[in-house]
Amino acid sequence: KNPKRNIPRAIFISLTAVVILYCLIAFVSIGAIFPAGIQSWKYIGDGGELGIMKAGELILPYGAFIVLGGGLISTLAALNATTFSSARVAFAMGRNYNMPNQLSAIHRKNKTPYIAILISGIIMAIMAFGLPLEQIAVAAGVIFLLLFTQVNLAVITIRRIYGDKLDYGFKTPFFPIIPIIGIFLKLGLAVYLLVTQPLSWAITIVWVVIGFFVYRMYTFRKEIEHYAPIVTSEGDLERKDYRILIPYTPEDQDRLLKYAIRVAKENIGEINILRVITVPKQTPLSAGTGYAETARKSFEPLDKLIDKEDILNHYLVRISHDASEAILATVEEQKIDLLITDYEMFRNSKKIQTILTCDVLAILSEGNEELTFEPDRKKSRKDKKNLVVLYDGGDHSDVVLKATSWLERSGQFKISVLYINTKNDGEEKKNVRITDMLEQKEYLEQVGIEFNEITLSDNDMRYSNEAADTILSSLGNFQPDVVITSATISKFSLFNDPHFLNMLYELKCHVIVARHFAIPGVHTIKNLIHRSRYLVLGMVEGLKKTKQESTS
Repeated sequence: KNPKRNIPRAIFISLTAVVILYCLIAFVSIGAIFPAGIQSWKYIGDGGELGIMKAGELILPYGAFIVLGGGLISTLAALNATTFSSARVAFAMGRNYNMPNQLSAIHRKNKTPYIAILISGIIMAIMAFGLPLEQIAVAAGVIFLLLFTQVNLAVITIRRIYGDKLDYGFKTPFFPIIPIIGIFLKLGLAVYLLVTQPLSWAITIVWVVIGFFVYRMYTFRKEIEHYAPIVTSEGDLERKDYRILIPYTPEDQDRLLKYAIRVAKENIGEINILRVITVPKQTPLSAGTGYAETARKSFEPLDKLIDKEDILNHYLVRISHDASEAILATVEEQKIDLLITDYEMFRNSKKIQTILTCDVLAILSEGNEELTFEPDRKKSRKDKKNLVVLYDGGDHSDVVLKATSWLERSGQFKISVLYINTKNDGEEKKNVRITDMLEQKEYLEQVGIEFNEITLSDNDMRYSNEAADTILSSLGNFQPDVVITSATISKFSLFNDPHFLNMLYELKCHVIVARHFAIPGVHTIKNLIHRSRYLVLGMVEGLKKTKQESTS
């Protein structure tokens, strides 16, 4: 009657009962037997899987048979539950197109997912008869540890993305402490198994790789076709290595396209323009096909502009219940390198922020003046627009510098770099940072770019409103027409922090927020390698100096 209340209660009651029974059986088995010449716990442990049965034999007549019978019954019950639960998982994944859709077939008479049950049974039989069961069991344990590590991560992610928007049946207490503890414990046990049972990890890796290739080579396309099918597409048959995607809306036809054309020219790339027909979730996707022709015709105003620039282009129209899903599907399917999108759209889509696998330029247009990116190297410096680059050397700085170079080569902008120092380092790190900064300043001044620096105080770093005010005040001195910044400045996000959001709107100019996609930790490693060369050079110079002093 009340599953949101009863299911969590049932889970915890079941766990409590099982744990108590297991503990009682263990205590009784150890305390009630007195084997000759050996301690009871060691006697049971040496027996392995049959240890409890041997203990039962010493406790009461026919105890071994009773324990054996109970074990067989519980094993059959567990096997039955495992078979049907694995079949249910295969059925659900087939229904969601994560695995071949045939697995979701229902038997006409019995109303059961018979193909999923049959395939699961065959796989289990092959593993039971043809593979080392002990290693398979440990490998399954590794996979479960990794699986529930992801479950704990998902708990944190869901709470972070949706907050109180969802009606939770059960909320993890002491959040996020318990999920974090769970992550470290499970990863610790998985590493322990890597040391003690390395073959199990090899089996796990092979297992995961096979599943990954099945998904990427077959089911991924079926999944996209089901959730965000392309209803029409047109454009050049030739493809370029560098691919840009812009989501298109008729209300704002060419704002994003201007940036895309500039980037495509600099990278000898192609432009993919996506129009998403969004239908309500309770409505089948087929209902959106009636709008396909209208969506296709909406691209016509762009044809002349793109054809004039002689850039390869493709128009795509997808139907989806969620525009974010359509964008993500297009990025994966078309192998997109850069997404140029509206700032508000990107800021409001937590799903895209979390899952997207390409670089992003999010455009916020608050200025009244229209920007032009037509190359004009003859334009005098006083006639050029002011482009200010906020640079902090963080995770997204590479994309910031690329975007700056793409716009600078148009000849329409005079560039100023505002370096944001967010580090209060020790003397050694400070010297390395100063060396980096001087190198950057010397290079930038050589190419005619103004270089400035501001330092965020401890108070600025503690409170985002203070940091935002400091940066805004410094930017005001430049009277910028365009600002390019990274998605984060130190620990503050320009998509999620309200004070930095207000800062962007108060600039009253065009803002480009650049975000780099990288595997977590890669940027940190690159920075360490970059900085370590100065430390090595310093050590070498120190050794040379010491050697010279000793010889003299």
